[in-house]
Amino acid sequence: MDAKSVFLTVTLIILANGAMLSAINRDFPVSLRPAAMNWMWATLLVAFGCAIFAASKIAPPAVTVTIANACLFAGLCLYYTAIRQFHNLKSILFPWVVSILAMIPFTYFVIVMPNTLARIVIVSIVWIWLMAASIRILANRRYSDGSRSRVMLLSLYIAALSATAARALFYVGISPSAALDIADNTNWMNAVTPLFLAVLPIIGTTAFILMCTDQIRRRWERAASKDYLTGLPNRRTLNEVGADRFEATSACEVHHAVAVLDIDNFKLINDSHGHDVGDRVLKHVAFRLQASMENGDFVARSGGEEFVIIFGEANSQLAITATEAIRKKIEKDVFFIGNVEIKVTVSIGVAKQKNSSSSFDSILRKADMALYEAKSHGKNRVETASS
Repeated sequence: MDAKSVFLTVTLIILANGAMLSAINRDFPVSLRPAAMNWMWATLLVAFGCAIFAASKIAPPAVTVTIANACLFAGLCLYYTAIRQFHNLKSILFPWVVSILAMIPFTYFVIVMPNTLARIVIVSIVWIWLMAASIRILANRRYSDGSRSRVMLLSLYIAALSATAARALFYVGISPSAALDIADNTNWMNAVTPLFLAVLPIIGTTAFILMCTDQIRRRWERAASKDYLTGLPNRRTLNEVGADRFEATSACEVHHAVAVLDIDNFKLINDSHGHDVGDRVLKHVAFRLQASMENGDFVARSGGEEFVIIFGEANSQLAITATEAIRKKIEKDVFFIGNVEIKVTVSIGVAKQKNSSSSFDSILRKADMALYEAKSHGKNRVETASS
């Protein structure tokens, strides 16, 4: 198959990928649509650039070469923009400025002083720079989520960058004539070029779609594990974490402590001030609990006005001291609605794991019984479960 046929075949496949992404774009959440849309337009621009290379005889080489490379520059800029948008980063104009400025000497070496090698070097530098900018984001540990699709897209970018550098070195080595047409069969690199041009539009599009679906899946998992009002882990997550931590104690000497907290007179707050104020009180307490957690501590909203803390190794040894400090902190932190002060206090029941065979559920029940004792003895206090 000659180079022009390869360009044409690649164009058709890229167009199919762009059409697929366009069709499913509406199924993405609103937050992901701009990134998906830019990736789609980038893919279509690369397809258009390849199509011009395949049909290079329809216009003078100076026209086709300039337009085709401009499309490829724009496509890579849009791929970079899509990756930034996917990671909630602001779009920047700098890559576009670089690409536009690069087209000035490129056009000079097409029209004024034809020089194929100079054009290839300019194109390669811009491509490598744009791909390296995308790689930098994809490889950033701050955005790492462990998904295979991200690793796949990162690998594709690295492969495309390496191929671009190798292609540039190849042409530097052979010193091509000014009349070289990369869509002819002069050498084997001309036939290979459209194949690595297709890496991002074809395989990369699949990886990008998978990356989007992975993010959607993680959002649903987070939604399923979090309490919508306070942002704390919910009952489901509490049970999973509790079971895991207590199972782990069979292999070590750490015995966990569990505290169950309940907001005092919460029904009265709701009845007197409304459910909106009640929700604000829940958020208020949740925020104070989160701020009080130390390394290894875990807090969740188990339901209603009740919260549960699984203390880590350090605070499990000082559970009474830690819970008393939490109780006092919530009591002293005055809660206002306008100019009206609402007294917010909590009652706390604490239970300690006596041996490694004790399950999380059994310790939680004991802590719940201790909470009942705290409520019975006047509220706003800490009670410890009996052995």
